[in-house]
Amino acid sequence: MKGYLKPPVAQTQFGKQIREEKVADEELRNGIREQYKYECPKSSEEKTAAEVFKRVAEFKLKAKQSEVASLNTVDETFKPQLNIKKCLESVRSHDGAWSTEGKNGFWSCCMSENFKSPGCIEKIRNKDRWVTISL
Repeated sequence: MKGYLKPPVAQTQFGKQIREEKVADEELRNGIREQYKYECPKSSEEKTAAEVFKRVAEFKLKAKQSEVASLNTVDETFKPQLNIKKCLESVRSHDGAWSTEGKNGFWSCCMSENFKSPGCIEKIRNKDRWVTISL
């Protein structure tokens, strides 16, 4: 297989890559360490090392985010477009029964006296939604 590395070889290469990054970031780490020592002169060596690690990680993350943001074009806003229309359908019905007590009839759910009234229960149906039928 082309591109496959045995695990020991891959681990060795990964270790070398991490070491090269650490050496390349040494100047940045020293600058952050001096700044933190100025801000907190009484901090322990462990606390200083942890804070330097945290600030370097934040700096790298911001740099990576700005790099990714520069790759996005104006067309890639990841916001929904305004011209997309939803196909919604409103269906009205009665959930009661038509009763013919007395002179006129009425619906038992909403007491409407018109048999052909649109209905008191409204259901909204999305025509774009997938319909899955289990057999």
